[in-house]
Amino acid sequence: MNRYLSEMYATAESVNTGLTAGAPGDLSRVSWNDIHKRAKRMVGALAEIGVNPLTRVCALVTDPIEVASLAQAVWMSGATLTMLQQPSPQATREDWVAATQKSLHVLGCRIVVIGEQYLDVVAVLRDSGVVVVQIGSLDIGYPLELVRPGEHDIAMYQLTSGSTGSPKAITISFRNLYANSLALMAVAGGDREQDVMVSWLPLSHDLGMVGFLLTPMHHGCEAVKVPPVEFSRSPLSWLRLISDYRGTITGGPGSAYALVGRLLEHECDEAYDLSSLRFATCAGEPIRMPALRSFIDQARRFGFKDSALANGYGMAETTLGVAFTPLGKGIQVEAVDRDVLYDKKIAAITEPETPASKEVVIAGPPVPGMELRIVDDDGRDLPPRHVGEISVRGDAVTEAYLTKDGPLPATDEAGWLRTGDIGYVTEDGCLAICGRSKNVIIFGGRNIFPGDLELLVESISGVRKGSVLALGVMRDDFSEDVYIVAELSSAREGLDAEEIKRGILRKVNSAVGLIPIVVLVPKGSIPRTPSGKLSYGRARELFATPVAN
Repeated sequence: MNRYLSEMYATAESVNTGLTAGAPGDLSRVSWNDIHKRAKRMVGALAEIGVNPLTRVCALVTDPIEVASLAQAVWMSGATLTMLQQPSPQATREDWVAATQKSLHVLGCRIVVIGEQYLDVVAVLRDSGVVVVQIGSLDIGYPLELVRPGEHDIAMYQLTSGSTGSPKAITISFRNLYANSLALMAVAGGDREQDVMVSWLPLSHDLGMVGFLLTPMHHGCEAVKVPPVEFSRSPLSWLRLISDYRGTITGGPGSAYALVGRLLEHECDEAYDLSSLRFATCAGEPIRMPALRSFIDQARRFGFKDSALANGYGMAETTLGVAFTPLGKGIQVEAVDRDVLYDKKIAAITEPETPASKEVVIAGPPVPGMELRIVDDDGRDLPPRHVGEISVRGDAVTEAYLTKDGPLPATDEAGWLRTGDIGYVTEDGCLAICGRSKNVIIFGGRNIFPGDLELLVESISGVRKGSVLALGVMRDDFSEDVYIVAELSSAREGLDAEEIKRGILRKVNSAVGLIPIVVLVPKGSIPRTPSGKLSYGRARELFATPVAN
């Protein structure tokens, strides 16, 4: 048996820790040992519905306790597990079902395990030719002799979060999971005897599933996990869980920290106790330092330590982590010359808070077992501070994608994965992220990173923070229009839309010399992925129309 499962099973039989889950006010705790025993019972029930080492099992289940047992039971059967994307608030039920059917086709999945909240889609899923079973019915099974998967056998397929086109799935082997799990615990200074990991992130996302369910299950840490809908209903419930359960490790996207920071302004000093937090990773989307600083300023009143906040960079293709802020250092930034960055693709240090400076967040050094390099368009290595595409290699890096046309390699012959992200390394080997290559805007021969424009626009009164996108849209003559799509804040402060639009035009033109097409939309209009990120692809479809000449 592979190292990952061997250690997970041994941990379950030797620790008293467990998983607390449910909705706030209705939480229940189950030990990792009981989760493991339940998984053994489920193996027989899975066998009766045809699960074997060639089966790809998909799950539409939100209860973390049920998912933890199901994952182990699927692996005990020698099968693979895929967490299907859960519906986002902005998606219609019909669109979500259609996307789910596409995913099932790509995966070649014939068995779907569902939770109670998805009973209304049983019929349409069965019409797709799959066997649908409720997870509660698997408890009546019986133990069987366990299959012993090897290191390179596939444990999971992680669906990508893209909103357009045909979905693809990333193959995650047990070797990948093992390497990533060890690296994450090393970065966070993990101690299974002391740590409590708290999360509300979705199980269909790599940070929610791999980072905050499988990692504590592998190491035997105490974990507290609620569905993402609970955060949507009451963002401060996240802090209540940390406070009540003395959470030491947590994480979320920058937009979540920004939202919580704004809400904390209205809370009294004794409302929460965040002093137990040692490692709070900010990952999953570009970091907006003004918003993050506002969170830090507010969170200090509740015992939060600046040193606990850590930038994280990763992706599903690396199972999860690539680079993180070193433990106890706090988020690190540096100022670089914006013009040199745009024109020469070099990150030249300059004085901070000057008109020509750009603040860059340093992700940190690569996690243990991960190599990284920066390459040019031809794949040649670039020296420190030269901007290019980030390329990574390591035991946690996937080897292949599963697509509608079959498997496709993810890495080159030497094992390097080209991430599609743009950045540079500092002299001491720390990684800085500048943007996503497909989102980079080319204007006047310069590469402009959307995040820079978005940050400028967010500073304008009347624009909702964390809800701005800068989009490059190709015209028929292959020139590029730049669109700014911005949500209006609920508090308009007496400003009308035309005044806000004029403010955006002046700010962007003054900073980078271009005049964008500004689209102002109501609060909540910009689409997001299931993990809460703003969706560039879907927003481009909805709001940006190429102009013909």
